[in-house]
Amino acid sequence: VFVSSLVLVVGAAAGALVLVDAGGDFLRPFLVGLTLVPLLALSSIRIATLQALGHVVLGRLPETIVAPGAFLVLVVLAAFLPLELSATWAIALQAVATAVAFGVGVVLVRRLLPDAVTSARPKYETRIWARSALPLLFVSGLAAVNLQAGTVALGFATDSAEVGIYAVAVRIAALTGFLAVATVYALMPEIARLHALYAASFSLED
Repeated sequence: VFVSSLVLVVGAAAGALVLVDAGGDFLRPFLVGLTLVPLLALSSIRIATLQALGHVVLGRLPETIVAPGAFLVLVVLAAFLPLELSATWAIALQAVATAVAFGVGVVLVRRLLPDAVTSARPKYETRIWARSALPLLFVSGLAAVNLQAGTVALGFATDSAEVGIYAVAVRIAALTGFLAVATVYALMPEIARLHALYAASFSLED
């Protein structure tokens, strides 16, 4: 995952340097924001690991509490410094806050991971994982496109300030589905556990 995210970052950075105007307002924030890609990719694995162990709330704690809190603290500190806050600085502060949350998540995984898991020999089922990952990749891709399509389309029609206001409004509107999302996160490990029990009982019958 880390290598794949790095390849994606390098490719996106190279494409941006070639296609985007170096003197515009978009290139520098975009390049700084690419630092979030490997952190978020590794964080998704850590979240899934803690969810599988039944620690749903703790799995989401770094991203929902630590990262926003660290970002607010950094913004307040930056306000007292002789800096001109810009989109680039905002994304840089967000990257630092995400790194702090990532560190907290790593500590949680190390403390909550059972000894049996750390001492077990790894077993890889690459073909099965790849078959299962393709539908999830397709659904996740459609969800990302659905979430960002309006922002991208608006960016072609108006200035960045209007796009920023629209993006904030979309984020606020997304809170309406909080209960549904929270329910899904809580049910995911239970569904996986029941599926594993069913598969185990089915193999015993054979």
